[in-house]
Amino acid sequence: MGMYSDVICNVCGWRFAINVGGGFEFYDLHCEVCGRHKRVEIEEIKDARLAFAKHQGWFPLYWKGELIDSYPGEPLTGEEYDRAVEDFAGVCECGGFFRHLAPVRCPKCRSTDLRQDPEGRSFLYD
Repeated sequence: MGMYSDVICNVCGWRFAINVGGGFEFYDLHCEVCGRHKRVEIEEIKDARLAFAKHQGWFPLYWKGELIDSYPGEPLTGEEYDRAVEDFAGVCECGGFFRHLAPVRCPKCRSTDLRQDPEGRSFLYD
């Protein structure tokens, strides 16, 4: 489950919005160095998703309305699947890598010391 939230940096006072987690159709990753956000659509990594589904024993499986009985490739464990998503996301402009567990950072000062904006919005999404 993903979350959108308006936050305030406790170091510099910058107000900004964040997305963390992801949903049924995508993942929200962040750069491990600068905190930049990148969304990876599951459709973009379909083969990796199907390989993970094979490992989990999810077949038969519906993908966008299409019945899939099996996947001919090798299965991927959860750890291998997460790594495949991160590999697909690639390298950030700053030279860091996009990771599932990278902390959200302030785009102004790069601090991870953030708080919910009491006047902002916050909601969960899938």
